[in-house]
Amino acid sequence: MMKLEFKLLTFFFLIIAISGKSFAQSVVQKTNKSFLRWSISAQKQDLKIKKQNKSVIIQSLNPEFFEAFSANITRLKRNTNYHSDFKFTAPKVPGSPYSLEIPLKDDTIELFSFYKQDEGKYIFDFWVNQDLVSTKAASKKVLPKIAKLNTKKLVPKKKEKKEPTVSFGPSKKQNKIIGVISDNKKEAYRDFRYGSSFLWDYSAQVPPLEEDISLKVKGPDFLYEVKDRDYLDDKKEAHMQLSINFYKKQDWGLMTRSINLYEEKYGTDTNKNLNDFMKAVSMIKNSIRSSVTPKYASKVGPEGEVIPAENFTNKGIRAAAKNILSNISESSNDYKLSQSVLRYLIQDSRNQEDYIQTLNYAKKLYVKASEDFDDDMIIYSSRVILNSLAHLKQLDKIKNFLENKAVKRVLPAQEGLAYIFYVNLKEDKTQQVIGDYTANERSLANPIHPAILFNTAEAFFREAKYEKAMRLYDKYLTAYSYFTESSQARLRLAQTYDLLNKPTAEVLKLYKDAINKSSDLSIRFEAKVRYVGLRVARKRELSESDIETIAFLDAAESEKKYITGKMKQLLWLTRLRVFIVQGKYSDAISYLSTLPIETLRPVEQRTFQADGAEI
Repeated sequence: MMKLEFKLLTFFFLIIAISGKSFAQSVVQKTNKSFLRWSISAQKQDLKIKKQNKSVIIQSLNPEFFEAFSANITRLKRNTNYHSDFKFTAPKVPGSPYSLEIPLKDDTIELFSFYKQDEGKYIFDFWVNQDLVSTKAASKKVLPKIAKLNTKKLVPKKKEKKEPTVSFGPSKKQNKIIGVISDNKKEAYRDFRYGSSFLWDYSAQVPPLEEDISLKVKGPDFLYEVKDRDYLDDKKEAHMQLSINFYKKQDWGLMTRSINLYEEKYGTDTNKNLNDFMKAVSMIKNSIRSSVTPKYASKVGPEGEVIPAENFTNKGIRAAAKNILSNISESSNDYKLSQSVLRYLIQDSRNQEDYIQTLNYAKKLYVKASEDFDDDMIIYSSRVILNSLAHLKQLDKIKNFLENKAVKRVLPAQEGLAYIFYVNLKEDKTQQVIGDYTANERSLANPIHPAILFNTAEAFFREAKYEKAMRLYDKYLTAYSYFTESSQARLRLAQTYDLLNKPTAEVLKLYKDAINKSSDLSIRFEAKVRYVGLRVARKRELSESDIETIAFLDAAESEKKYITGKMKQLLWLTRLRVFIVQGKYSDAISYLSTLPIETLRPVEQRTFQADGAEI
């Protein structure tokens, strides 16, 4: 037998020497106090590992790989604490695998193996099962003689039944356990902690601000009417009326020529702002027309994506028009004209999500509206200012602005309260939010402001007052299902039912609703993951239809960009636990080995480590 092994090894070395090929395969051995580790560079498909009785058998169908692998193994210094020998076997039948048998020292030696996908390495850890060692040692000991028992019948004393107790905090007093979630195996589903159990806070809802005008189809002329001239005997006025006539007919070419002739003739005068306004309107109207006229116009972007026509119209024209309008807002003494121009510019900046510019325009409108005692525009500009400050996270400035007497006078009470709730929740003052809501609840007329409902519900949820949170989320969805935040409210509603241990069928239906009705793609994907966490990871006996839902863990192309931070950790945890409940322990340990859990917080690391221990 020894001769045969020697011949095989010689054969392997000769082939390597003759072929002159170099393989990127390597085996590194590292001895630790409690285990011996082999790191083997290999493609996952190149090796098959199994443990039989007191031996580990490694097989490969790749002859070139196995030649290099066997050569590297023979160079290792054999550690007799773990291995007694290395036995290489070539296939007797073509197509059969090459094999390395590693007889272990004894049956107390265990093998723990997994594959590191990112490094392209197999990891083999040989370790001593101390439980078996101690069991063997104990079996060799001579048991002491047992003294003769006193067979006198004893009557056991009746023990008083005690209520289960648990201590809270440093106090030595004991309190009754009102309810304990336990792993009752009679139930069809495990409790919330066994599924997608990571939770996090949702952002406070900024009090919504309605769109003033739709700039896709409307220009500044929608907000300001250019009136006809009264004194047509005056040549200047007659010329202005001619330009206005062309403007109203939307004959932009003739209108522009007429305005240019007027400026050449009379220079810059009091009609400049009106002429500039008509020019700006013509430019914006033309850009709108070019955006919507070719109904299906589009072009292909650099990465093959289809871009709608409205996204590649001449942006320079719009920019020039907005510059003209901005100058008018600065120089015009006509309040109606200035107000209309500023409203258009505010909406345009909001559409661009340029909240700094929006804030600047809103401040100008607030000043002009205050000077003209226009309460409607004071309210509108105040709302824009508060909304912009909220998006810019200027919480202190929101507080200061709400203290303004003019704002208090005109702003609806619930709106001011909504911003106070937003600021407090943003600063994580959940108790303050709950306290303010409780104090004002009776005076809040329906429909209650959406930001008050959502932010109070979120405060209750963070404080684990799920019954109260559930009622407010339900109320929010009844009145405001068209808001983007309704996606979060739907998922929160499902979570509250889940945490309150409501019937599983109801909880699953709520998770389905969150998947099917969410316009927010990040929430939709989170709902999918939590649905799988309940239906698969927490169910004790899986059916085919349950296993089919695991496909939800594979994000759609549109959802992938939202898998970051907490969402990524939730996906890792759910996928790992799905492997475990299916009994795919090798896949589970391989998957766990690829996760960068060392980058997580200690509490999250412990969750993954506990799952690893279970595997």
